[in-house]
Amino acid sequence: MTDSYTEVSFKSHDADCFAWLYEPVNDSLKGPAGVPCIVMANGFGLTNKDSLGGFAERFQAAGFKVLAFEYRCLGQSGGKPRQLISNKHQLQDWDSAIVYAKTLEGIDTNRLIIWGCSYTGGHVIITASKHPELFATVALVGVMDGTTEALHILLKSGEGLKLIAAGTKDAAYGIVGKSAPIPIVAKPGHLAVETAPGAWEGYQKITSPDWINEFLPRVVFSGFTYRPIDDAHKIKKPVFIQIANNDLEASPDDQRRTAEKIGSLATQKSYECGHFDVFFGDFQAQCAQDGIDYLTGLLDAG
Repeated sequence: MTDSYTEVSFKSHDADCFAWLYEPVNDSLKGPAGVPCIVMANGFGLTNKDSLGGFAERFQAAGFKVLAFEYRCLGQSGGKPRQLISNKHQLQDWDSAIVYAKTLEGIDTNRLIIWGCSYTGGHVIITASKHPELFATVALVGVMDGTTEALHILLKSGEGLKLIAAGTKDAAYGIVGKSAPIPIVAKPGHLAVETAPGAWEGYQKITSPDWINEFLPRVVFSGFTYRPIDDAHKIKKPVFIQIANNDLEASPDDQRRTAEKIGSLATQKSYECGHFDVFFGDFQAQCAQDGIDYLTGLLDAG
């Protein structure tokens, strides 16, 4: 146990997901049935150590219980092959995290909230569409349309073809139980899934010293057709969508179109910053506080 959280784990299919459990520091949000709980996870290839704690601690200070978990095959979670970032598996991990959260002592299961950022911002849209029992969802700079992102990558001179070649090679290796990882992020002109201007510098600011800059590119093919926006219309509870207007990683237009598909249940807020700016400093503090204000407003109204 640390000063702010306890290390816990829960089973998700073939492995354990590692998590940090934060207890609320006050009873300001406690109701007759218990306290509201936020379940959260980080973006593409990232773990709890990579700036997620800054959000969790702010939610904790506001009176929420928080469960911050790591996906299978990443960080301190189990699962093989390592550094596999599978949409299917990560959505299963979300289902498992929700089941586990409902067993936590002292929570109000009718006030269960999910929170995701970047690539996970898309996961929470799909998860919300499948779990009408959830109280609310927060998607921060979420990737909502993999097809849009794929077209952007493929239009880059040579980079898209290199990524497809790497994915094909790794998929072939996977057949015989091996892998051929490539970097998650690199400077423009180098092979990686994230090569937009500023991405390398952004990852350096938000990741911990032991972060692993690798993933298995066999997943790029499913990523290119991954479209959380298609499930947005199924959502039955409120959603807060936080958009960085200068985002080069998660299309602001796709996020706005997702909000439109959700309809009156969606609330948007925009920030004059880039994708990585929301993970540290003043923009992190502002995004976290806006999320707190949004959620406490819903709780007060409910």
